[in-house]
Amino acid sequence: MKSKNIISFVVLIFISSIYANNGIYNQIENDHTIRNFTFLGPFPKGFNADSLISGINSANFSTSESVFYKSNEYIWKTPPPAKGSTGGHNVWHYYREIKTEEIVIALAIVNSKSEQKITASGYNWYCRRTIFINGEIVVDPMSNDQGYNKGNLKNGNNIVCVKVVAIGDPGFNVRIYPETRAELKGKVVDKNRNSVPFSPVRIYDLDSEKWFGNNTDANGDYEVHIFPVNEDGEYVVFAGNSVLEEVASKTLVGLKKKDRKKINLQLEKLPKIKGKVLNLNNKGRQFGVVVEAIGINQSGEEDFRQRHTRQSDLEGEFEFRNLPNTHRYYIRVHGNDDFIYVKNKDGKKKIFTFGRKYEDIVIKVPRFAKGTWNQLTYTDGIQSDYTFASLIDKNNKIWFGTYSGILFMMARNSKTLHSMMEFLKLQSLDYLMMMKILYGRDLDPLTGRMKED
Repeated sequence: MKSKNIISFVVLIFISSIYANNGIYNQIENDHTIRNFTFLGPFPKGFNADSLISGINSANFSTSESVFYKSNEYIWKTPPPAKGSTGGHNVWHYYREIKTEEIVIALAIVNSKSEQKITASGYNWYCRRTIFINGEIVVDPMSNDQGYNKGNLKNGNNIVCVKVVAIGDPGFNVRIYPETRAELKGKVVDKNRNSVPFSPVRIYDLDSEKWFGNNTDANGDYEVHIFPVNEDGEYVVFAGNSVLEEVASKTLVGLKKKDRKKINLQLEKLPKIKGKVLNLNNKGRQFGVVVEAIGINQSGEEDFRQRHTRQSDLEGEFEFRNLPNTHRYYIRVHGNDDFIYVKNKDGKKKIFTFGRKYEDIVIKVPRFAKGTWNQLTYTDGIQSDYTFASLIDKNNKIWFGTYSGILFMMARNSKTLHSMMEFLKLQSLDYLMMMKILYGRDLDPLTGRMKED
């Protein structure tokens, strides 16, 4: 592999087409979350990253070319695609020793089937990130990062670069919304019609079970983009102020691709559906019991798309607020064999109308939690308080996939925790299985690296 030194500016030599790298290819019409990136860095503070990005957009660029800067070699690193609904890229996973103010360049190819006007958004943590599309700055954290930033895609392949300046352990995601997106805009006001700044606005697709959302700005205005648009779907628009306990909800049907709608929301203080879960003998309140509000449609049937869950707290109490007012509801809990519904004195399921006051609901069920339960956290030796997957294997080991790695513990000894490096030394078959479950990729037991597809 041939390389050139970079002294005060970037010199790159063409070797092979950048577009040949399928590991960084994204199709915007299929998925607006940019999951496939390759990374270069980390460069020291003061590195002219904009010059490098300008070179990336030249015709003579290839990711098979390494870069030298001040006698240090930098090689492009292409991790597996980002998973999950957010498609977040944890840059610090790729560069464990990254320091504050060091710079990483991320590069993706985004293909568009037509020339179109887009909006770009995303979030970042412990970094400042600037998004470039075909060499033009679309999202600049120092000036125009307002949530949805306008840009252009040309027909064919487009080069998307992200300049990441670390503040701590950095990460980011990028979403590019094509022209077929639906845009919802409006204002959130209180009962006196005063603007409500920084109020959450959330939109839920009942059929595909997807969430979209944003917050109002300082003037109470919001903007939410939806992609892909479910034209046959039913959406519920929520807004709320958790401090004042004021809420609003609306149902939206008939949403079409390229729609641009204005929906204003007025918050009001609504009564809650509130109660507690007790033991059968009326002594002792039950913690952690799942309580569900199930919507009832116009035909009197349960609408399982309108299923809202809460867990009873330490006092055994639960409450529902801001349920969509398009439905009435049943309240139920999970029993050992079947659901246990709240019923009237005549034995029929009690119907709850959201907006009326229900604060004395008592649900009596057998005690589900047996034994003594303890919560283990980072301070107990677990790698992270955020856990995304778990399983129990045939050897009675409990496995956890956490935000910062994988661990397991023996069921008989809750303090026996093992790190990822210990897994590699053990070359455990269970570990290989866990990696397959979490990442969908096989692991080479000798090298500890993910096998290529």
